[in-house]
Formats: sequence, structure tokens, C-alpha cells
Amino acid sequence: MYEEQIESVMRGALLSASKGNNISLQDLRIKMRLTESQDSTECITLNKTEEIGELTWSKVLGLKVVLKSMIVGTITKMLTKLSEENSIDKSEVNVRVFAKDMKGTPTLYLFNGVKRIKEVQLSELF
Repeated sequence: MYEEQIESVMRGALLSASKGNNISLQDLRIKMRLTESQDSTECITLNKTEEIGELTWSKVLGLKVVLKSMIVGTITKMLTKLSEENSIDKSEVNVRVFAKDMKGTPTLYLFNGVKRIKEVQLSELF
């Protein structure tokens, strides 16, 4: 159930960011990375590989702001774990959310800086 909620939130974020930034779903990426202090996670909007700007968690979550601390905490732990498991420096680890279809169905990829490492399943994150 939790996985379905996260997928729904990510789908909504992709569709909203695509429309709000006038970027096609095929070119839009949402990059999640650890903050400098590595105690939280931030989101960045990308047009393919070019950073467009920060995407606030309120925009990502929409009306589900009440879930913010739980989701951000879970993603932060997941990024730290992926960093350790894949020998990626915490300042370089990031997960990018892509839309795999025009409905905004999210697919996630682990990156080491700008290098794509592997696809990550939502079920692996929780």
C-alpha cells in the first residue's frame, strides 16, 4: 500500500513539474540527493541532464504535506544505504525519477554523480 502511495506522489510530481516548467515528460527528471549536511534530501528539476531549479517537497507532495517528514526521512535513509551498498560518496549519490510513459508512471535510477548505475525498484526503498 505504501509503495502505491509513493508511486502516486511521484507520478503527480512528474506531471506537475512537466507542466509547470514546460518540459516534456520524456525530458523531465526529478533528482533526489542528500543535502550538504547529509541529514535530509532535496529535489532538483532537470531537463534531461541540465538542472533547472529546486523542486520543493510541498510541490512534490501536493496535498500530502502531512507525509513530508516520513517520506523525506525514508528517502534520506535510502540514499545513505544505497551510497554505502554501492560504494558511492554520499555527496555524489542521487536517485533520478523518470516518467516511463505519458501517464507519468515513475521509474527510478541510481546515479553516482552524473553516471547512471542501475534501476531501483520502489520496493527496494522501503
